[in-house]
Amino acid sequence: MYSTKVGMQERYEITVEMNKSGFSNDEDEILVTRGISTCIAFVMQGTYSDEENTYTACFGLYHWSGFPFGFQGDPVAYVINELDEFFQQMREELEIEEEIIEVQRLQFIGGEHAQYDDESGVLTLTGTEKEVNALQIAAVRFNYARAGIKLCAQAISHAHFLTSGDQSLEIAVGCDDIDISYQEDEYEYEDESSMNFSETDSLRFSGK
Repeated sequence: MYSTKVGMQERYEITVEMNKSGFSNDEDEILVTRGISTCIAFVMQGTYSDEENTYTACFGLYHWSGFPFGFQGDPVAYVINELDEFFQQMREELEIEEEIIEVQRLQFIGGEHAQYDDESGVLTLTGTEKEVNALQIAAVRFNYARAGIKLCAQAISHAHFLTSGDQSLEIAVGCDDIDISYQEDEYEYEDESSMNFSETDSLRFSGK
């Protein structure tokens, strides 16, 4: 379906479900995922060139639910594998063979702190701090060159622990812009004050 986001042109919306990835190189498409709270979204925007040095924009979105229940393995190694599969799947779906992909933005959004009942102190929500910590390490250790990825300066960024309670995030990604909005009990709103982005980023911002 076609979807219009504030600050974004009307484009064809591709929904990305939990534990699924979406990729595109079409400027008339946007990738959208909903329900990001304890889950973490991987957002990638970049370009690649063909044999004639014609550059094409590409972008991807992965809705990761975190480690499997009872996971006891190496958390950093697990996330490195998730990153590798993300980039490999992008190459397969967009038919990018040996071309170097230049990544302007690789952003990780979401995750929640564990939550406890105010009166009893009983754990009411298992947080994803472990996933966030592993991701922050894995994003630095990952061998981008081996995956055919060239990172631009300051391409990697993190925005975690933005929600609590019944809040969740909806994330829409285009070829050069990204739209993030809060959702709570079917009421959708925007609140730039709680987003911990850099001076060039905000709740709603362009990646140009």
